[in-house]
Amino acid sequence: MSNKRPNVVAVAFEGPCYAGKSTLISKVNEQIPKTKIISEYSNLCVLPPFPPADITQARSALEELLIVEKGRSDVLLEQSSSGIYLMDRSPICCIAFEYAKSKLGIPSELSLSVQLFSEAAESGQVYEPDGYVYMDIKHEIARQRALVRGPVLPFLMDPVSLKYFVEIYDCFFMEVMPQSRCIRLDGGELLQHCVDATIAFIEDVWQLGPDQCSRWPSLLSRVCDAIS
Repeated sequence: MSNKRPNVVAVAFEGPCYAGKSTLISKVNEQIPKTKIISEYSNLCVLPPFPPADITQARSALEELLIVEKGRSDVLLEQSSSGIYLMDRSPICCIAFEYAKSKLGIPSELSLSVQLFSEAAESGQVYEPDGYVYMDIKHEIARQRALVRGPVLPFLMDPVSLKYFVEIYDCFFMEVMPQSRCIRLDGGELLQHCVDATIAFIEDVWQLGPDQCSRWPSLLSRVCDAIS
């Protein structure tokens, strides 16, 4: 991870749909002037078709998302970059997506998902976040929000799919990541409470500085054990 700049810190916001990630990012950005926002994948490209017809199409979808992730990382890897970046999602959601597909018999490339993003990070093409804000949400609250904000891919809201998404999130954020670089929030709590907790967390991560350890490969053996 030697490509990381000493004056750049990136914090990724992860969790299920409608947990409040984008809203929280916007509010934190308003209150910390030096932060910059990196948009999520669906705002930057047309997402690959779902479900994939076969393994080849699943692999192609991951390769497309890797290209988008490289583009999201460009600003973080520039020599002139500095400050705190708020990333709306990270490759962890792509890995969770592959895991959920694999558990439900949909063509998937779980091992490849970890491999592609990990190798890209090691080669300096992708920036692995220095901290994570993991937002959880009760399914009923998420469903209520969906009625107001509009639908997403049904697979992302299906209770069975969500169970497997959460398995990956819990594994990575509760077991792989050091707790000094991860905070878990309840997206159903008052927004200002989440904002205050996130700002305090970001300040702590800024003091820690860039994370020079690669965390994504550690997820591979754990999820492969879980799926076997």
